[in-house]
Amino acid sequence: MSAVTVFSKLDKSKKVFDIIEYWVEQIAKAFLVGTIFVTCWKVAGRYVPGVPGPAWTEEIILMFMSYMAMLAAALALRRGAHVRMVILDPVLPKKVIKVLDLLVDVGVTFFCYILITVGWTYTMAIGAVGSFITMPDVSLVWRFLPIPLGGFFMLLFNIELIYKHIKVFFVEDINEEIADSSKADSNEADSSEVDSGEANSRSDKIDDIGNKEDDFKGDSINGSEENVKEGNSNGL
Repeated sequence: MSAVTVFSKLDKSKKVFDIIEYWVEQIAKAFLVGTIFVTCWKVAGRYVPGVPGPAWTEEIILMFMSYMAMLAAALALRRGAHVRMVILDPVLPKKVIKVLDLLVDVGVTFFCYILITVGWTYTMAIGAVGSFITMPDVSLVWRFLPIPLGGFFMLLFNIELIYKHIKVFFVEDINEEIADSSKADSNEADSSEVDSGEANSRSDKIDDIGNKEDDFKGDSINGSEENVKEGNSNGL
């Protein structure tokens, strides 16, 4: 089984990642809308008479922003929207850039591992025993949960990036070979077309010369016949 066949089968998993990305994005949007709504409520409760301003709105806003930020970070990782240094990319060889991309993926994987393990430890150790100040009945687990949750989705999307960067090593080399072979074929076709064109032009020139010779012979024969007729008429 060739590398292209293997990668073409693995590419079908992209649909799964697309579905996951869609729902992560919708959840992040919901937290953004919730943040805007609660913030407006808090501001209205502070400055508009008659509008209640609950004390728990500030903690809810911070929690919603935590979920939104971590999920958005995972989405940005898949879309390549994070800040990166590309000042050396134009001068470095392509293979070096490919290796550096894989090294970055390894570093991101380690970072995701820290987010998941340490974040889950804090969530269970601190969050499980504490509660919100303004909401004593709500556990602090919900405040720390965005850290391991975001780390999980980052790791999931980073696995896809690792696959893409490994695929580049094989698929681009195959594409270059195909491009070189097609370029050689096109050059051979062009040369054959040039040769056939030259042969056709030569045959056309030969035909023109033959036609001119025939015309010249015809003219000379006609001229001799006219001279004979004139001589006969003069003799009579």
